[in-house]
Amino acid sequence: MNQENSKERQNETPTPTESPHLCSSGPEGVQRARWSWRRRQPGTGLLAYVLVSYAVSLGLTSIGVSLPRMRGMLILLLLATVVYAASTERGDWSMPLRIIWVIGCWLLHAILSAVAMLLLGLLWYLLTPGPIPESGWFAAVFEATIVILGAIPIIIWAMLRSKTFVKPAPANNQGTDSSPIPS
Repeated sequence: MNQENSKERQNETPTPTESPHLCSSGPEGVQRARWSWRRRQPGTGLLAYVLVSYAVSLGLTSIGVSLPRMRGMLILLLLATVVYAASTERGDWSMPLRIIWVIGCWLLHAILSAVAMLLLGLLWYLLTPGPIPESGWFAAVFEATIVILGAIPIIIWAMLRSKTFVKPAPANNQGTDSSPIPS
């Protein structure tokens, strides 16, 4: 019974001539789709995320929200973006894998934010003589910059997985406006 099902699945796999966006790179017998960026969506999406993040941080600071809560709100904004990307994923991953990916992005953001904090702190130490302000709009911008710098690689990775920002590339790579993105 299992052998019959596996033979049926093998027969259902399209060949590169049947599906123009499949390529045969990868392990033997495995067809992988090739993807390319859509024209303006990635840049617009990244710019929108950065601008909305700064607007949220300054807006929350102006109404008196503490910096840790503001930072938490920016992380929720990042997770909402990653969840959207997971919901519009290209179709390669199962639902449990998508859930694990969202949790992994959250954990990766903690590591990347720590690196961004160290780099910005070092830059502040080298360029200015005083300590980093602990309150006010400048502290909010500084905290938001740490969160955003940690989030940018994750946002780009999420865009690579989302059909909103990438499209299937033709097999011969003609007519695309950028280089193909590997699966």
